[in-house]
Amino acid sequence: MADKPSDRLALGQTEIPPVLRAQADVLPRFTGEQLESQLQTFDMFLAVLSPTVRPEVSDMLRRAAELTADVVSAKRIMKAALDVSIGLRAAEPYDHEAAMRAYQEQHRKNFPNLPGPGGDDQVFLAKIDEALAQIEPMAAAGLGVAESILRQLRWCRAFALGEPREERPGPFSMGMIATRNFDMWGSEPELASLINEVERLANIRLSAEDDP
Repeated sequence: MADKPSDRLALGQTEIPPVLRAQADVLPRFTGEQLESQLQTFDMFLAVLSPTVRPEVSDMLRRAAELTADVVSAKRIMKAALDVSIGLRAAEPYDHEAAMRAYQEQHRKNFPNLPGPGGDDQVFLAKIDEALAQIEPMAAAGLGVAESILRQLRWCRAFALGEPREERPGPFSMGMIATRNFDMWGSEPELASLINEVERLANIRLSAEDDP
């Protein structure tokens, strides 16, 4: 059965997708950095949807602010509503590099006895296999973002084992994809952290290879 038009997202679309309405409904539950992540999601949709939906999206945010018990969060959402209504962003763009630096620093504090920056090759390979075990079923089910992550994880596995592999087309994107799709939505935050850790360890090893 074909998707309903409202279930799809197309450039310049004038109908607000149900997932964004659902996002507005749960917005009052969030505070602090999690709230900022949710507002960044609104910006992702606004970048694709027609500008004509901005007044309605602004109203959605305004209603969410009115239902928010936390005073600071309510003011933050109301500001986002006003900004959206005049054509601005709901939040500052997501800074993947800054988020990764914060994650890595917290990871070092939580696990001070882990191997050094280069890590242990067996640990690296174990993390790759752990991520693959979770991503492969998603990719087999046809989830596009999982298929992209799967290709990069398989490249990393071949790299870790010293096996023949294709030329890497460019910087890894699996960490950003995982954060956007598994962490910001709150569905698989541990998987997102694991994939980002694999990417970090792979980049360390690649940098070491590039050093003269």
